[in-house]
Amino acid sequence: DTSECVGGCQGVNRHTRKQVDTYTSRQVQYLCTCFLVYLFTCLLVYLSTCLLVYLSTCLLVYLFTCLLSPMPDLIHSLLNQDIGHLRIIADLWGLDLDSTDSDSARDELSASLLDFNLLADHLDSLPPAADSAIAALLASNGRIAWATFTRQFGDIREMGAGKRDREHPHRNPISVSEILFYRGLLARAFFETDKGSQEFAYIPNDMFELMIEERRKNLANF
Repeated sequence: DTSECVGGCQGVNRHTRKQVDTYTSRQVQYLCTCFLVYLFTCLLVYLSTCLLVYLSTCLLVYLFTCLLSPMPDLIHSLLNQDIGHLRIIADLWGLDLDSTDSDSARDELSASLLDFNLLADHLDSLPPAADSAIAALLASNGRIAWATFTRQFGDIREMGAGKRDREHPHRNPISVSEILFYRGLLARAFFETDKGSQEFAYIPNDMFELMIEERRKNLANF
């Protein structure tokens, strides 16, 4: 009887240990599963955060470079123009250009063209078609893709300084673009966009700000 009791107890103990081992194994599996789920969730949150930061950064860079960054100012827009071109601008504005070299003439001319009252008077003297082109540029934050602008307002004839001085294109402009270009009111340059570098027609930034102020005053007076 004693041996049977001992044997029975040992059987019960083996069964109990087996249940305990099974329960412990299940607990370990559950904990491991929870830990893996936790790690996966953390990884997913981290990757989502990184992606959100990356997309936000790209959006800010795009907004700054393509929409918020100002156009070059007048003096930088005239950097590639020779003394002959600067004298044409001065002549069309009714100004006497005393400087004899390009750098000094550029400084002198820029200071004169950025006089608010002189600029306002000059804008008032433009033909209606040129005024419409200025209005279109102002409505587009000061710049329009060159191809789009020239389709609507005409192109500018390409010519060197010698041919320009012989033919005087500013006296007989063939387009609105030439009217504005030879008055220093229009420039062209490449700017970065979401599609890469693209050529634009633009109003120099400091001149653009004065034009906006001039239009506001006109609306207020109206």
